Amino acid sequence: MLGATEDFTQAIRVSPKSAEGYSNRGAARKKLGDLDGALDDFNEAIRLMPNLPEAYLNRGIVRSAKGELLESIIDYDEAIRLKQNFWEAYLNRGIAYQNIGGLDNAIADFDAVINIKPDNIIARGNRGIARRGKGDLDRAIKDINDVIQIKPDNDLAYYNRAIAWEMKNNYQLAIDDYQKYLELGGGVRIGDQKEIENLIRKLKKEL
Repeated sequence: MLGATEDFTQAIRVSPKSAEGYSNRGAARKKLGDLDGALDDFNEAIRLMPNLPEAYLNRGIVRSAKGELLESIIDYDEAIRLKQNFWEAYLNRGIAYQNIGGLDNAIADFDAVINIKPDNIIARGNRGIARRGKGDLDRAIKDINDVIQIKPDNDLAYYNRAIAWEMKNNYQLAIDDYQKYLELGGGVRIGDQKEIENLIRKLKKEL
């Protein structure tokens, strides 16, 4: 990826007014974790071509990664205005809304993604989490069930469904899902193996 960044830099030297060149280098810098450099490139791409929806999407993603969630939502708004059915922008805007507690707006955006991409498990899973946050537990579980049907080895889906079962006081199903999460390696991958094992022991006492 570092080589790609250098290639795009060379392309910019040849065509310094190429919005696409800056956008491509920004995407490469984003993947390398150079958020400030990526932001500079997307700013320049937008200055050169204000109607480039991908640049707004990517700048929004960078701003989200920097914790600038309100600013990122403005970018996603513009990306959607410029490109109809831009599901990637709806998805990222939904996640940004979710992270600031705007659950109704988040659900609306995840609905839009699912209408365009019915098998998108990120939108379905996050809609389930947002619905769970609103206390709509049955529909939250339905969303997470759909994720598991599409991708049965999705460890986080079992984890998130377990929380919903626990909130419904259905401790046996919560235990089953937490155990499945651990069996699929989620505890090792996320680093909460001991915490979940302790939680399972606690829930067993509630049976």
